[in-house]
Amino acid sequence: IRDDTRCSFRAFATRIDGAELELDAELTESWSLHAGLGWLDSRHVRGAYRLFSEDFVLRGARATDAPRNTAILGAIWRGPGGWSAGIDAYHAGRAESSTFVADAVNELVPLPREAYTVLDARLGWQGEHLGVTLTASNLFDEQYIDRYVERRAYSRVIGEPRQVDLLLSWRF
Repeated sequence: IRDDTRCSFRAFATRIDGAELELDAELTESWSLHAGLGWLDSRHVRGAYRLFSEDFVLRGARATDAPRNTAILGAIWRGPGGWSAGIDAYHAGRAESSTFVADAVNELVPLPREAYTVLDARLGWQGEHLGVTLTASNLFDEQYIDRYVERRAYSRVIGEPRQVDLLLSWRF
């Protein structure tokens, strides 16, 4: 790496350990529930980050942009006459970003990406041929930082805003 390089990573290796647990349950003929939990521990075992002409060792630091914990909880209702509704809550725990800043003692530390939770919902009707589904992603328009990117200044990438879709389908 040249000394005039502003910022770069040297070759590094990462160890990733994790587990997921999922549960799907038919509670009644009309109601079903699904839930999931995820755990991830990702750490650098080798590597360095160069900022201007100074190297910062990454060994032991968490890998970036990977939330330590994730969770989902949702329910689906299937009613008479082809009606259905569902709701899902998604949670992503705090994660380290790939953007580094100096802390109070001038150590280089990753800028954290805070935890967030979003809620999705859907309502639908399915007839013999025609189907109609209304979906809303990020129902309450939660504003959250999805990740940071490094350009000339630190930039945040904001997560997806609320989106509402209407789907019409026809079965032959």
